[in-house]
Amino acid sequence: MPYHEEGGNEGPAGSPDCLVSANVILLARAHRSLAAELLRELGLFPGQEMLLLELGKQDGQSQQCLSQALQLDHSTVTKSLSRLECAGFIQRMRSEQDGRVTLVMLTEAGRALEGQVREIFRRLEEVTVSTLTADERRCFLEVTEKISRTLRRSLRSSGAHSPKSCDHD
Repeated sequence: MPYHEEGGNEGPAGSPDCLVSANVILLARAHRSLAAELLRELGLFPGQEMLLLELGKQDGQSQQCLSQALQLDHSTVTKSLSRLECAGFIQRMRSEQDGRVTLVMLTEAGRALEGQVREIFRRLEEVTVSTLTADERRCFLEVTEKISRTLRRSLRSSGAHSPKSCDHD
């Protein structure tokens, strides 16, 4: 059940001061659950779709760049890439410029799957905003981007997240 001010509900910390955080958590869970259900049709594990979409934007990225772009740790990306490689959706090879760097590329099957993932996310977007007016969508995007910027700034200032520069080899 969503938390809202007029209902007098309390957030997860037992305080009405946490209503925004509670709703963000509930929204993210519901969105992720529906995405997972739709992606299950393709046989993907959670998170693999993001790697496919990122490679669809720029194929031939290093594992390090993928980790940084998706803000995931190296071991998580490596495990997901191994599964995608075993399924024949990506291939990995050493960079000709720097043999220490592993580049990741979509195979033909991976490109086809990436297209299916994009279509699923298009469907997910339709469902997500189906009850919102154009003004509500615009407002939602403005507010969530503002909150995202604030949270990213807070992470950077705390030193918890320090993105490194990533040259796409």
